[in-house]
Amino acid sequence: MKNVMIVSVGDASFALARSKLLYVVPTSHRTKNVEYLAFYRLKPISAITHYGRLSKIESNVHYSVYFKEKPRWMKRASYLKCYHLKWLKTLTSPIVRTHRHNAVIRPVYTDLQKLLKAKTLTELFG
Repeated sequence: MKNVMIVSVGDASFALARSKLLYVVPTSHRTKNVEYLAFYRLKPISAITHYGRLSKIESNVHYSVYFKEKPRWMKRASYLKCYHLKWLKTLTSPIVRTHRHNAVIRPVYTDLQKLLKAKTLTELFG
C-alpha cells in the first residue's frame, strides 16, 4: 500500500516542517491523503533525509491562517492543503539520488517499508 508521499522541499518549507510540524501545498496540486510524508531536500543536499507520520490533513485552508502575506510560490491559488505531522524523524541513512533517478520533482508515492530500506532513489523507484 502506497502510504507515503515524498515531496521535494527547499529550505523554507523544510524549516516549517521542522519547527511547526507542518507541510503545506496549494490545493490545486491535488496531492493524495496518506499516512506519512518523506522530505526530499533540494540542492545541495539532494536526498530524502526525513520522514514523519501525519496526525491530520486539512483541505481548503486560506493561506492567511498560516502566512501573513501570500507566499510567492502560491501564484494564483489562495487555498492550501495542510499536512500536520505527529513527529518528524531523520532517516538512518539519507536516500541519495542516482544518475537514473536524479531528483524528486513532484510528489511521488511509495510504502513505508520500501522507504525505510532504500539507500538510493533507484532502489526506491526501481
